[in-house]
Amino acid sequence: MMECWIPREEELRPGEDWQDYELRLYDLFKADFLDSRPTFDGMPVRVRVNPKYDEREEAFWHLTCRDYSHGDGLPESRDPDMERCRRIRWPRAFIENHRICALHSEMAGECRGVMVWTAGHTVKHGRSVPRVKLFQEEESYLVVLEPRRKKGYCLLVTAYHVEEEWSRRKIAREAEKNGALFFGPCG
Repeated sequence: MMECWIPREEELRPGEDWQDYELRLYDLFKADFLDSRPTFDGMPVRVRVNPKYDEREEAFWHLTCRDYSHGDGLPESRDPDMERCRRIRWPRAFIENHRICALHSEMAGECRGVMVWTAGHTVKHGRSVPRVKLFQEEESYLVVLEPRRKKGYCLLVTAYHVEEEWSRRKIAREAEKNGALFFGPCG
């Protein structure tokens, strides 16, 4: 059996205060997306840098915090989300390894792999842009990329653990509607 490529979760260590944990998470984010870049579909994956908050890139806050009020989406309006924090290493791993998903948990049974599909996303002025979504059902984890082919890169939009059952059903419907493919199932 192949060893699973999904990284271990980054837990808050006993005695570690929040500032130290956040700094450790930022160092991991920086290593994964600023000091080097993963590639998707032959294009480098970039992250949103602005607006910066507390000297950290917008993407860092999107990967570690959640806008519970669905307000302005600005980093300073977001609250820490432990599920996102613990999975700070997962976005890069999914981007790089989604095609080789293997059994990753004896409790999960057989891994079906990662579903990948492209769906339109409406932005300013009613214009639609394609977004690629990677979803692993057993881990209930979603990564969203926006290919910017004319510019030669993909933008990491967000990545998070999907907690709500209604949200998982919505993802499943969207995946089916857009012809999602499973990559890398076991055996």
